[in-house]
Amino acid sequence: SVTKVCFHPTETSMYSTSGPDHLQIWRISNKQLRQAPEVKGLLHGEAYTDHCWTHDDRLVACTQSGSVVVVEENEQQQVFKNAHQQHRPIFCVRPTGSLGDPSRLGFVTGGADGVVGLFGHQDGHMMGRKKANYSLLKVVATSLSGDDLLGMSLFLEVDHQVKPGEGLGNDDEAPTQLLALAYRGYLGTLEVSSLRSATSAANTMVLSSSKVQPRRRSSVTSVSPSHRLDKGSGSFFGSEEESA
Repeated sequence: SVTKVCFHPTETSMYSTSGPDHLQIWRISNKQLRQAPEVKGLLHGEAYTDHCWTHDDRLVACTQSGSVVVVEENEQQQVFKNAHQQHRPIFCVRPTGSLGDPSRLGFVTGGADGVVGLFGHQDGHMMGRKKANYSLLKVVATSLSGDDLLGMSLFLEVDHQVKPGEGLGNDDEAPTQLLALAYRGYLGTLEVSSLRSATSAANTMVLSSSKVQPRRRSSVTSVSPSHRLDKGSGSFFGSEEESA
């Protein structure tokens, strides 16, 4: 069965699907849906929980057993088993960086116990490489209460309003990459730069300094992206730690 669908960010005729023991690329040609050949070398018997296309044209998928696979040219090029440690399930994955900012190209994963994994390149360079060569840079616990991270989306936060179709000027700072996180019971945000600047690479650590108490428990499983957020957005939503 298919549980996730993702369209390619630049090729409008291509999309991908994932689910239990299923990761497949599709193309639309002459108004007909055509299935690409099976991904070569793909892990079988895995429940693929989510997938995405990176900004450097790789397909990345995560699994219920805690693995992360990287597919390039319809062939599995990398696999990270037990990526979040302790065999934690991974529920979501999103790309980071942009073609205009190749030093931050990569992706981020989220899953059980609020753990987040940051993947990128040790030397900060990826463009021009023929084969994927990602590294697991950090594993970070983002929830003191250990709530599962069920979904996330990447936003851009800028200091001033940018009109649709208008790019950043030469003197403008690059927008902050902000993750909107959907936990089991509340929402939160986290700057990607805080993951990159955290010490003790590949060691689980807690970024939050205070426990967030949800106003009302609910099961949020996804976050719909919006292009930008205004500067000054809070760190958590639905928290009881608000000023009276």
